[in-house]
Amino acid sequence: MTEPMNSASKPLSLADLEQVYDALAQAIDEAGPGHTQLFLSKLSLLMANALGDAAQVRQLVQTALQDLSEPGAPGTSKIAPQDKLPNPPG
Repeated sequence: MTEPMNSASKPLSLADLEQVYDALAQAIDEAGPGHTQLFLSKLSLLMANALGDAAQVRQLVQTALQDLSEPGAPGTSKIAPQDKLPNPPG
């Protein structure tokens, strides 16, 4: 099992976030449409365990639920820019 990380870790740089985004996109493609949900669930639990802070994970889950619809669509919540992932490079 993955060892918990220090929850006081510094945020990733923009370049690191772009690399993570690319790795996630590639892994989702590799998992395929029939396994995407299972892959994301497994990844989320692995990352939660690595983070080692259940309260922070619950807060991040709520943050991730925000802003799921298109900008300006009904029900769209506004979140702080630092909570958003960057657009993919290209």
